[in-house]
Amino acid sequence: MTKQILRISGNFFISSSGKYGPRPILDFKNVEQRRKEAGMQPFSEYEENLRKKQEQFKKK
Repeated sequence: MTKQILRISGNFFISSSGKYGPRPILDFKNVEQRRKEAGMQPFSEYEENLRKKQEQFKKK
């Protein structure tokens, strides 16, 4: 991908400068509602799970 695209559900994560986190999300204040309407788990839970997996991966 050559250009950055704003995401609406937050399902893409990147590693940048040793930090792990979400790419920019369009209208972040409403991401939880959009994910709920789409039948997805809350972003906060999704992010926590991915961070835990990243920590486990770093330990290997």
